[in-house]
Amino acid sequence: MAKKLIVIAVVTVMVFGVFGLAGCTESKEDDMDWTLIDSDCCKTINPTKTEAYWENLTQSSTAFENVLTYFTLEDGKYSDDFGGVFIDENGIYNVCVVGNREPIKSDYLIYKRVDNAYNFLESIYEEIGKNSLEYSIWMIEICEYCNKVSIYLENESKIPLIVEHLKSIELFKKGTLNIYVGQNEIAPHTCCDH
Repeated sequence: MAKKLIVIAVVTVMVFGVFGLAGCTESKEDDMDWTLIDSDCCKTINPTKTEAYWENLTQSSTAFENVLTYFTLEDGKYSDDFGGVFIDENGIYNVCVVGNREPIKSDYLIYKRVDNAYNFLESIYEEIGKNSLEYSIWMIEICEYCNKVSIYLENESKIPLIVEHLKSIELFKKGTLNIYVGQNEIAPHTCCDH
């Protein structure tokens, strides 16, 4: 089971890492409990895929597989000091950590201190996902680069309802949500297009 989770995590990270990640574009809403973003939370970039990038990625993947065992519990869930992972433009895994733990030292791993455990972000993601139609949400994702949950919705008036709902079930912490308000930008899929 643990190997299966490692493989799933590595594949997920590699999908994001192949495209690279850049910083979030945030609006200036300093007094809010959440951040209103102007566009996609983390825009993808295409890093130059040099030989060094691929060598780093290979070495870093191996190092990450080894370190992930220190952040995975017997039941297959992550420990509460694991905040997620992403691959940077150099092909290096950045392991997000709540606290100071760095179980394996490696030139092919970067430890990044974050505020939120991945388990906490995943709980928010799952709860909001269950109510996406009610809140006019057309996409939700965990952004491991910025260590937040990104919510994309059509109706700005739904934001206070989302925040209050999360507060009522103790799944809200200031600074954990990036919210984009705009029309659904996901193209509908039709079964018969050829």
